[in-house]
Amino acid sequence: MRDSDDKLAVNRLAHDLQKANGPLMSGAVLHRALGFQTGAGFRQAFKRGRLPVETFRLPGRRNRFARTADVTAWLDRLGVAEERPQVPGGNAMT
Repeated sequence: MRDSDDKLAVNRLAHDLQKANGPLMSGAVLHRALGFQTGAGFRQAFKRGRLPVETFRLPGRRNRFARTADVTAWLDRLGVAEERPQVPGGNAMT
């Protein structure tokens, strides 16, 4: 029973993040989802090769991007899906 609850929580988290952010996350939304309080901390982790998900640049854009699905998978591995975190951007997930 617990496995099905976990899968439901992960699916709900994935849906909520996808709905709020689309297929890609960047900027403050991305660094908060990864647990960084500031963009400076995110940039420092990137320079040191310590980000938990792959990030990339898009032509003509300043920020680094990550796939929302990769962020969701990382949060799932941490067990965060069960805790129902807030969607980056301020809306509580329900």
